[in-house]
Amino acid sequence: MINKERTGRRKPWMVNKNEVRDFLCRLFLISAGFALAGLGTALMYKAELGSSPNATMADGLHVLFHVSYGTGNILANLITLAVVLVFARDLIRYGTLVCVFTMGIYVNFWDSLIPALPEGAGWVLRILTALLGNVIMSAGLAFYVKIHAGLGSLEAIAEFLRRTWNCRYSLAKTAEDAVLLVAGICLGGTFGAGTVISVFMTGILMQWFFRFYEKTFGFLKRFE
Repeated sequence: MINKERTGRRKPWMVNKNEVRDFLCRLFLISAGFALAGLGTALMYKAELGSSPNATMADGLHVLFHVSYGTGNILANLITLAVVLVFARDLIRYGTLVCVFTMGIYVNFWDSLIPALPEGAGWVLRILTALLGNVIMSAGLAFYVKIHAGLGSLEAIAEFLRRTWNCRYSLAKTAEDAVLLVAGICLGGTFGAGTVISVFMTGILMQWFFRFYEKTFGFLKRFE
């Protein structure tokens, strides 16, 4: 005689197909967001006017501790991740790990494909390239955030500040970037016009893209 209670119970090793489908869908979408953000970041590098405030912070740690720039970048990421672990641990999910391990890969990929600006390129072309890069980067970051699969440390800190201050995400992100920039400069890090553009535009652009995605892509509501 078959025990209906036992057969109806889900086995520990059984996989829910809907959960797997949801995971793969989110993974694909956040990867698309990271790829777009990587393209924007690569364009900002090509402008050679300074990159993100986090890069300035990393450069400052590189100067302070006399380590390689790569090590300085790792230290900067560890510091911001530690802040998230203390104050906003609920924002860490698998998307956080995807961000940590793939963002640099996307940046390197696009950097290898995009040609350098013409020799002797003027300030106008460089600033326009930096602006375009910042818009594309912000679009990619905003898209992956809307998937709700976990946040990278920088976006998580901005979200924590938004919750704490009960303010718009744009204000929280701008405040975070400003602190990173000032801290990096105080430590001896370098910056440029592109860095300043990133501080004052990224948060505002991400806020705009949040609204744009909500109105344009109705399927995103299923991930909330």
